[in-house]
Amino acid sequence: MLPFKSALCAALCMMGVGVTPLATAAPITVDGSIADWASVPITASDPFGDVPDGDLLSVSFTVDGGMLYFLVQLFASGSAPKAVMFLDTDRNAGTGYPILGVGMEYGVTLVGTTSNTTPGNTYIGDARDGAWEPSNFPGALTAVYGSAFIEGSVPLSTLAVLTPGFDGEFRFQAQSMFGDNLDAPGTFSPIVVPSVPEPTSMILFGTGLLGLAAWRRRLRGNGGRS
Repeated sequence: MLPFKSALCAALCMMGVGVTPLATAAPITVDGSIADWASVPITASDPFGDVPDGDLLSVSFTVDGGMLYFLVQLFASGSAPKAVMFLDTDRNAGTGYPILGVGMEYGVTLVGTTSNTTPGNTYIGDARDGAWEPSNFPGALTAVYGSAFIEGSVPLSTLAVLTPGFDGEFRFQAQSMFGDNLDAPGTFSPIVVPSVPEPTSMILFGTGLLGLAAWRRRLRGNGGRS
C-alpha cells in the first residue's frame, strides 16, 4: 500500500500540475512591425520630454524559442533612433563594468538607419572592461530600425557565455545616443505561468482523491494496519 503522501503526489502528477518556464505573451518577429509587441508588458520606462531630442521612452524584453527579443522606443527628430544597452547578466553590480547602477557584462550597440537591417554598427560584445567590439560575438544580434523604435534579438546562449548558469533573468540600463538613460536600472524576469490541467486530468485527479479517502477509511477500520 502506498503511503498517503506518495499517493497524493501520484494523484497530483496525474492532474498534470507544473510550470512552463520562459513562456511569452506572444511570438515576436523582428521585421520592423511592432504590432506583435502589443501584449508584451513594458519592462522599464522613462519620462517623456526629459530631454529635447533622443528621448528614451521605454525598453521591453521577452523570450521565445531560445531567443531574447527587445524593443527600444525613443523619440529622435530627423534621424533614426540610436541607443546602447548595458546588460548585467549575473545581476551583481559588483562584477563587470560599473555603469549607471549595473555591473555590465554585455554591451549592445544599436546605431543604424531606417533603410538598414542589422548594419555593421549593430552588435553585442563583452563589455566587462567598459568597451565592446563587433568581433566578440559576430552575427549574434539582429535589429531593425523604425522611425521611433529599434527591435531586435539575441540568442540566450550568447548571454550564457560570460555568465555560466544564466537563467534568463538580468538587470539592465539603456541610453540614447543623445545621453538620455533610464532613471533607474530595470530587471527582466522571464514569465513563468502555471500549466492548466485538461478536463481529463481533473477527472483523474478527482478519482485519485476518492481512492485516497477510501484507503484512509479502511486503514482506520483496521486499527491503523495497512
